Amino acid sequence: MNKFLKLMIIPAAFLTIGMSTSCAPSPKEIALITDVGDINDGSFNQESWEAVKEYAKDNHKSYDFYRPFNDSEFARICSVKQAVAKGAKVIVLPGFKFASTCAKVMKKYPNVNFLLIDSYVHEPTSNVCCVGFKSEYSGYITGY
Repeated sequence: MNKFLKLMIIPAAFLTIGMSTSCAPSPKEIALITDVGDINDGSFNQESWEAVKEYAKDNHKSYDFYRPFNDSEFARICSVKQAVAKGAKVIVLPGFKFASTCAKVMKKYPNVNFLLIDSYVHEPTSNVCCVGFKSEYSGYITGY
C-alpha cells in the first residue's frame, strides 16, 4: 500500500508544480502608476500610458499600469511596491503628486529606474530621471 501511495503522489506533485509555474503571470518590465485618474482620462495619465505602450511594443518589453486605491501618498507607494513585486524594472510616475513618493521609493528600490514626469526630487539618484516642462511650453504646444 505504501508503494502505491508513493506512485500516486509523485506524479501528482510534478503535475501541480508544472501547472503552477506555467500559469504564473509573466513579469512586467515597465509599469506606469496613475495619479488619481485612469489611463483613458484624456489627461497626462493617458498620454503617458500611450507613450509607455508604444515604447514597450517597439522594444519588445512587457508593460502594465497600476492605479492607486485612493489619492494618498500611501496608496501611491503601495502601487509602486506592487509594480516592483510583479517585476517592474522601470516605473513611470506622471505628475507633480509623485515628487514625494519618488523621493521615498527611489532609495528603497535602487535596482528600479524611475521616470518622474513634470516634477523633480531634491536629491536625485542614479535611478531617477526627472522630466520637467517650462510653463511657457504649454502655449506653444497647443498652438497659442
